[in-house]
Amino acid sequence: MAHQSGMTPISTLRSNNKRADYAIMMIWIVMTLDILGFGSSLLQYNLLKDISRGEEIPAFTAQLNDLREKIIRFLQSVALISAGILFIRWFRRSYYNLHQKADNLSFSEGWAAGAWFVPLLNLGRPYHIMQELYIESKRLLDTEEVEVPTSLHSRKVGIWWTIWILNNLASYLPYTFVGIPKDLNDYLVVTSLNMVANLFGIPAAIAAVQVIRTYARVEPLLNGINGDEPILYSIPEEAVPVWSSGINDPD
Repeated sequence: MAHQSGMTPISTLRSNNKRADYAIMMIWIVMTLDILGFGSSLLQYNLLKDISRGEEIPAFTAQLNDLREKIIRFLQSVALISAGILFIRWFRRSYYNLHQKADNLSFSEGWAAGAWFVPLLNLGRPYHIMQELYIESKRLLDTEEVEVPTSLHSRKVGIWWTIWILNNLASYLPYTFVGIPKDLNDYLVVTSLNMVANLFGIPAAIAAVQVIRTYARVEPLLNGINGDEPILYSIPEEAVPVWSSGINDPD
């Protein structure tokens, strides 16, 4: 809820620092695995090129390559899912906190989680919500003339989202152009495209960390402001997918 101007502001924000730290930590792990994945794919590419030139490859070498690739792909999948969960937990808590200070937000806070899982909506709504986090927080702090330790430039959000979309497109390249590999040439193409996808993961991780870290430095300052005047009428909230509510816990 918002507080009447002139009153001593009461902290209505939920702690979000740990969620930001956990999300950043897991994103760095994802990036590390992307670098390892690139190196592993490069080794596999060289091995496949040797085979294509007719060189004899010991069975143990081929088996070791397959095992290494499977382990890295498995770790990447686990880390990516974990990073996604931790990011969404931070993202939803941030939007919840902003709702306590701003009355003019576009969506209910549940959409900060649910929008990621709805086809087509997930191409734009998370970006819109992140923009609101930056723009509305800056407006509130500027109104109260609060000095902030970093700049909430919305262009950072645009850079993050552009790289995120490109990274997702890159991850689908092997399946789009080849599908299931059937011969040596297919494996060479898939391996090359996997290398490209791993490379895109590096700037995607850096951009995501930058967006989280920038906002995490500013979010606690919202505690010290009154926020908007309470509205005198109710705005019906959009329906939020029931299955997204489990991501919001009270800790």
